[in-house]
Amino acid sequence: MSFIKVNNTISEETLIRRREFNSWIRFFVILFVIFTVLFTLRTNVFMCVQVSGESMEPTLYENDYLLVDRYVSIRRGDVVVFHCEKLKQYYIKVNYAAKLAQMDSDGEYLLIKRVIGLPGDTVRTVNGRVEIKYGGTNEFVALNESFPKCNFHETYVEEGCLFVLGDNRGNSTDSRDKEKVGLVPIKDVKGVVSQTVIDLRHDLWFLYRIF
Repeated sequence: MSFIKVNNTISEETLIRRREFNSWIRFFVILFVIFTVLFTLRTNVFMCVQVSGESMEPTLYENDYLLVDRYVSIRRGDVVVFHCEKLKQYYIKVNYAAKLAQMDSDGEYLLIKRVIGLPGDTVRTVNGRVEIKYGGTNEFVALNESFPKCNFHETYVEEGCLFVLGDNRGNSTDSRDKEKVGLVPIKDVKGVVSQTVIDLRHDLWFLYRIF
């Protein structure tokens, strides 16, 4: 009888070890799935950025967190995040270390601005107010916006490009500066920030940690 009891004891211990092993396997499988999903979202669907600087005030402020949708059509008035190669090269040329330190892990220098002109549009200012002649039309229309006035030369938005401005028109490096930014190639746009995200930007810090 004692021989049978020993065998039963060994079988129970083995079963417990197997259950523990299977539990660890399930844990790592779930962890792997979660990591894969987050990585896929981060790479292909969403990205999270933190605002640096004052160029988008009063819409966005320094250190605000933003979730950027990578797959959405760009519309006039959207706030977009894009890589600016011209500004990156300018900062490299003048050895502006503080700005170069803001590059992301891919070596890209990201800016956040508002889309004013789409391909085929012509943009200009009259008495500080922004006007647009939409592609295929002959008349300029003043934008209905409450941002500070600014001045720039009449500009035609080439195919495949955008004309962008910061909401803080008096303190923004944007398409008005042809040497540093100029027209933005659509291919360099990383994504669009929705108004909902802008409204909830103070609650997005946990998503920033994930993405």
